Amino acid sequence: MAIITPFCGIRPAPDFAAVLAAPPYDVFTRSEAKAYVVAHPDSFLRIDRPETMFPDHVDMYAPEVYQKGADAFQEMLSSGQYLQDTAPCYYLYELKLQDHVQTGIIGCAAAADYENGIIRTHEKTRKDKEEDRSRHIDILNLQASPVFLTYRSDPLLSELTAAVKKEEPLYHFTGEDGLEHTFYAIFRPDFIEKISACFAGINTLYVADGHHRAASGDAVARSRRTACQAKPHAESEFILSILFPDTDLQLYPYHRIIADANGLSPEQLFTEIKKKCTIISTDPPVLPQKPHEIGMYFHKKWYILKAMESHMAADPVEGLDVAFLQREILNPVLGIQDPRTDSRIRFAGGSLTPEQLAGLAGQTPDGIAFAMYPVSMEEFFRVSDHGLLMPPKSTWFAPKPLSGLILHSLK
Repeated sequence: MAIITPFCGIRPAPDFAAVLAAPPYDVFTRSEAKAYVVAHPDSFLRIDRPETMFPDHVDMYAPEVYQKGADAFQEMLSSGQYLQDTAPCYYLYELKLQDHVQTGIIGCAAAADYENGIIRTHEKTRKDKEEDRSRHIDILNLQASPVFLTYRSDPLLSELTAAVKKEEPLYHFTGEDGLEHTFYAIFRPDFIEKISACFAGINTLYVADGHHRAASGDAVARSRRTACQAKPHAESEFILSILFPDTDLQLYPYHRIIADANGLSPEQLFTEIKKKCTIISTDPPVLPQKPHEIGMYFHKKWYILKAMESHMAADPVEGLDVAFLQREILNPVLGIQDPRTDSRIRFAGGSLTPEQLAGLAGQTPDGIAFAMYPVSMEEFFRVSDHGLLMPPKSTWFAPKPLSGLILHSLK
């Protein structure tokens, strides 16, 4: 059973919600984050990424950087930009873009569930990023960005969600990208009890996005537990989370952009690929339409690569298209041994058009774009249920919740 609990959230005063809300901290490089804060000086991103308040030469992981974030947040709290609810409650967050709507319940997940495998992961975390968020949480005494969890849809939770959305929201605004954000608080005791009971009947939760946030939340819980600074039901034993049913989610692929053809002529490149795939020229260009198809842009032309059955694998991970591409083409043909560290590969997330991908590949003379078909939710669940890890940059969930709309104090 999953333990999800209500909490006394810290949230923007109504007039400040649209101004304070910011994209997740981890979608920016340092320079991009600083530019965003310059353009949006009141944004919560300056708390999430406090190095934006320092010159570029200052170590972004220095203690004074995190402390500056903590001090700046206390100023926002004192000025009335943020307020804290006095009774534990759940929150509801709807994101709407054109015809797509997804609605998540915000609560706190038990760190123990992360440790015992009730909350399952599918990505490997980097220690430096995990330590960064752990220090951020520890010094601010605050979890600032919810972990994006998903679960197999539950009918009663769907009914409760629909009932809450008939009430007046706390906030409703449209972002610069056209994404609508609607936010509710669930104060009714009967609703709170039913939501907690529903999650108690769900055996497994899955991290869709925010693996480093989940790992760092657990790291702080374990650290305070070890230091005897936390009681069994202390706030540090819980991780701020937003939980979406799988039926609401959109999974996009991560495309691959390769800087060059590894010294191969076009003829040599196609000869090697033909050993693993059937190659079909496409004009006009089209992106992959089904699993085991990969789009390829090279020398101003588009192709569809259809993986040969003899080179596919039944394993939950090795059977993924991103694994096939890495195993059969990127490594042996193009020399990309480790996509996490090789400077010749970069990743483009989301639903980019063929023209946009071609533009990225065309930045170098022999650049190649590989357009992927998205991983399905069932593939996503199967990998996680087997306790396996997906190749890096396998999934892109969108749209993503904004940060700064709800915070969890560890006091």
